[in-house]
Amino acid sequence: MKPIIPLDPHAVRLLAWCLLAFPSAVAIAADPPPATAAAAGSGDSQAKPYTLYVGTDFAIEWEGQLRPVQGVRENAFVVSVKGSPVVVKPHDADLKIKADDVLKVTASSATISNFKAERTYTPENDPRAKFQQMAGLAASASAPTDIAHGAMITAQAGAGMSGARAATNTVPEFQAGLNATAAQDASFAAAAEGTYQSSLVSESRDINSVASLSVKMQEELAQERYDAFTLTFEVSAPRPLSKPYIVVVTRYRERPEQPDTERIWTYAQELPRVDMKPARVRMARGGFPPGYKLGDVQVHLYDQGVEIATNMARKRVAITADEAFQFSVVGYVQNHRGATLQAEPLKTTLPAVLRERLAAEKLSRSFYVRVGKNGMPVGAFADEACVEKITDPDLAAAASALRFNPALKQGKPVEGVAPVRLDQLVL
Repeated sequence: MKPIIPLDPHAVRLLAWCLLAFPSAVAIAADPPPATAAAAGSGDSQAKPYTLYVGTDFAIEWEGQLRPVQGVRENAFVVSVKGSPVVVKPHDADLKIKADDVLKVTASSATISNFKAERTYTPENDPRAKFQQMAGLAASASAPTDIAHGAMITAQAGAGMSGARAATNTVPEFQAGLNATAAQDASFAAAAEGTYQSSLVSESRDINSVASLSVKMQEELAQERYDAFTLTFEVSAPRPLSKPYIVVVTRYRERPEQPDTERIWTYAQELPRVDMKPARVRMARGGFPPGYKLGDVQVHLYDQGVEIATNMARKRVAITADEAFQFSVVGYVQNHRGATLQAEPLKTTLPAVLRERLAAEKLSRSFYVRVGKNGMPVGAFADEACVEKITDPDLAAAASALRFNPALKQGKPVEGVAPVRLDQLVL
């Protein structure tokens, strides 16, 4: 049986490699439609402006139905319910998130650099934070000791002076009063010394406590009872992304030694505009079981609901415009199984020289293109029966540059005829 698409040998190997590398249940998607006449007609057979990669489509179970994720607001998913956007926050319900690996083709790309994903502690469980808090308390405990020491010195000096005056007095009638003052000042000095000695004991106890806590901190750090996750990286894109967001998928084990405790954690975060200047992204989340083991970490980047191929994308392969179009046809056929449809032209761009030669009356002229099973144009005609060929060389050249979704009969590609008006197709 003949193949659906007559691929060149390189494309056959590439297609076979990609399809064999993934389960048969994996779908093929193209975003946006990869065929452009400018790329196809450039003559540069080595140019590979498109990327084939494994992306992920996410859906949320909401009101008993799986709904594709349309976007992200802050840290909440956005889905469509009866044509209206609905924000689904993680705390609204016990979300059930479905993730499907999908083979995708795209012309959009972005670069992720300085990527770092690691376990960490929440502030309340961080042994270092606990130690710093106790060390601060010990430092504050030294202040009363310093105050008590100053009060003792002052009291001792006063007692010394009053005692000296009583001892050197030569007026008998003043002796009783001087002795009483000296005794009172000596009592104050003794009390101040007692307070100071008590503060010294308390301060020594706090210092010993800090030393003990320091040992305990080192023991806790050695146990690696991490209960949080941090992710940092920089992202940039040659073409600006106006509404970007990321979805992070992490595998982890609740108990490192038990494989059956592996879990999947999914988190979304809205990003500011991404352009050619690298933007720093940071996220931190707690709630993980203490001592968990971090596994594979995937970061998927989207813009307005469409996934963007990054340098971290899985099974990433650069492909030509023709190969990208061939994949889009495969995806179109798979997504319309059992359907009977007419061939339809894809929006496209034309080489500048050809575009300049097409006058307004030619752009608005209706004609018909016979389309092969592979979505490629076979010929341009003035009538739907495809009897009268188009003789205008510019229209014929434009028709040959077009690409189509092929006609389908019960889901199988067949030859078909598509009506065309260039002013409705040319970008």
